[in-house]
Amino acid sequence: MGGWQIAGLGYTRQGYWSLPTDNYPTGNPVELYGYKYPIKDCQSGTCYPGYLWWNGYIPSNRINSYGANGKPNGIMGVPSNYKPAVAPLIPLGQTALPANAPSSTNISQFWDTNTVWIPLKDGSVQQTTFNDNLNPFRNQYKLAPWQWFQDASAMKFFNIKEHMLFRFSVDFFNVFNHPNDPTAVGANGVLSTRNSGSGARVMQLGGRLQW
Repeated sequence: MGGWQIAGLGYTRQGYWSLPTDNYPTGNPVELYGYKYPIKDCQSGTCYPGYLWWNGYIPSNRINSYGANGKPNGIMGVPSNYKPAVAPLIPLGQTALPANAPSSTNISQFWDTNTVWIPLKDGSVQQTTFNDNLNPFRNQYKLAPWQWFQDASAMKFFNIKEHMLFRFSVDFFNVFNHPNDPTAVGANGVLSTRNSGSGARVMQLGGRLQW
């Protein structure tokens, strides 16, 4: 076309992400929402866009919550039928003492932890963090968002002399500057779209002298 040669290369891919193993099943099934529920993560004080990709664990005081100043300070847009599939052994808000915990235990100090109390043979109780490395969600993978990529290039030859040519080329990587969604999904179920899942468009110029 006008002496230019144009070429392109495109591909698409879909990866996986693993279910978290730092929390434990609640009995509620794992639900994959995909792009069904757009949310805003305002926990840092600034609201960032994303999607509730699955029903991970969101502390109860961060679900559609507002601070004393009336500004959002949680994950906004969580549906009313949300029930987490995983949670710490002592989720936020629990008031009942876990098994073997001393009666003087201030349970609120252990919210959102996997703290347990183990009775010993001498009758004492040892506080520790539970982890048997046999979480039911270990090695459990789910499909991540689709990503697609497109590169393109154009080149043209210029005659300098009878046996001498100059080739000028321009290459575009991510030619459409498409900001794919990331493939990492948080333990709280959020797919953050704050950052792009692919690099910005890059243009490369080249020249070659042939004789």
